[in-house]
Amino acid sequence: MQEVRKKIRTPRKIAILCVLALAVIAAACAFLYFTQQSKRPTVDTVSYLKSIILKSDLSTRSAVYNGIAEVHNPESPDKIDYYVSYKANVKTGINFEKLKVEVEDTDVVKTVYITLPPAYITGVEVDAGSLDYIFVNKKANNPDTLQTAYAACEADAQAEVAEDAQLLELAQTNAEEVVRALTEPFFMQHGSEYNLVVNHEGES
Repeated sequence: MQEVRKKIRTPRKIAILCVLALAVIAAACAFLYFTQQSKRPTVDTVSYLKSIILKSDLSTRSAVYNGIAEVHNPESPDKIDYYVSYKANVKTGINFEKLKVEVEDTDVVKTVYITLPPAYITGVEVDAGSLDYIFVNKKANNPDTLQTAYAACEADAQAEVAEDAQLLELAQTNAEEVVRALTEPFFMQHGSEYNLVVNHEGES
């Protein structure tokens, strides 16, 4: 009788082991599937947010700069021929191709980190119609005055705005506001599932 019982129990043990093995395999497959699925939204989120930002016209922020340039005598550089006041349209911007988007996924919330590159001067355009002269040397008022004065105003504007830290700070702030506005529909749609953090490259 004992030998018969042993023969009966052996197939049952084999069956149980097979079921357990199948359960382990199924669990492993499920784990791999859901792992892959959990990675997809992160990749899709990064691609989607980058696409809506890059497709938008985020070119620049414009500001009017008022300045006064000095035009020196070409033969006696230490002498000033005249002063000329002007208005210039200064454009600042950010290279959004260098924008970084990263997603940190936790059990509670997905945090999207968008890092903006530094702002820079993209162009300075002097309004030729705004030029106003104060001549020290009356002989300097000749047919070439406009061309000479315009070049001096451009050089003066370029030098002045290059040292204007506030101008670039405003450009950074403007870029952040634009990025938040563009991505707001996405975060509103997903509610508390996502959180947005905007950083500026190089900030501590």
